[in-house]
Amino acid sequence: MLDYGNPYEKKGIASFVEVDKLDEIRNSFFKKTSENSFKERLDFILSVLTLSKNIEYDFTGGSVDIGKASDLSTSQSIDLDYALRFFMPWKKGPYKIFGRKIDSEWNSFFKWERIKSHLGDLKGLRVADIGCHSGYFMFKMVPLDPEVVIGFDPVAKLYYNFLFLQSFVRSKKLFFEPQGVESIKYFRAYFHRVLCLGLLYHRTDPVSTLRDIHRSLTKGGQIIVDCQGIEGSGSYCLFPEKKYAGAHGVWFLPTKECLVNWLKTSGFKRITCFYEENLSFDEQCATRWAPLASLEHYLNPKDLSRTVEGYHAPKRFYLKAYK
Repeated sequence: MLDYGNPYEKKGIASFVEVDKLDEIRNSFFKKTSENSFKERLDFILSVLTLSKNIEYDFTGGSVDIGKASDLSTSQSIDLDYALRFFMPWKKGPYKIFGRKIDSEWNSFFKWERIKSHLGDLKGLRVADIGCHSGYFMFKMVPLDPEVVIGFDPVAKLYYNFLFLQSFVRSKKLFFEPQGVESIKYFRAYFHRVLCLGLLYHRTDPVSTLRDIHRSLTKGGQIIVDCQGIEGSGSYCLFPEKKYAGAHGVWFLPTKECLVNWLKTSGFKRITCFYEENLSFDEQCATRWAPLASLEHYLNPKDLSRTVEGYHAPKRFYLKAYK
């Protein structure tokens, strides 16, 4: 297993983090994933792509760029293509891996451009990225010099996708917890910043999730929320009958006022909405690296203000708030 440090090794960390609980959940994850092929395939991929020299990377542009095509031999280039296809569909990105441009379903650079100026100075701070996927935003934060960025995601394929990328970057600032947002409750006044992007509308109890995040923040700590919601005046939310825009697992789609009230109820203060707009095909669409049904397939072609189920089309709200 790749190891670039452990953020919980510092003296006195037990007063902030229930490390034993995290270890227990992590070990359970590894036991389950040992029964599938992800780790076996990753070990093979890394064995043939092991490079002796340090790999250059650049996280300051639109994509997360790792390595150059000239870093690889012809046979390694073939193995890389196999590895990249193995991790399809690439839903978050974009990436440029040893010269291969990975156009993901979501162009996450749009989201990064909206939030980066609101993050403030991250130098020396501890950051959580909940629902981090393969780590796009984690890598984007490395140049901002945080103490550590801890990503949370319980999906095995995404964990090993991150390890694949991290094997070339080798950043000691990044740590991936292969567990869900439920584990944020094992952190008490630990994080200075929490990114909660594209998560709340997938939670059956979004207020409890926000309360757990609130407890995990230091005094004065900040949360940045990106939440899918609906147009409307007043504090209410849509509860889809079965699917929303073709997706299962969408529970509560709030109006902006409702989302603000969720944050207030959870203890947050100084709440500001800094962006709101309908989701666009430029930001989410099917690509060669994500050949799946996407936003363009799930809006009513005769009325783009509605989903195929007849609900309001998805709107994104971006808010920041403080403990």
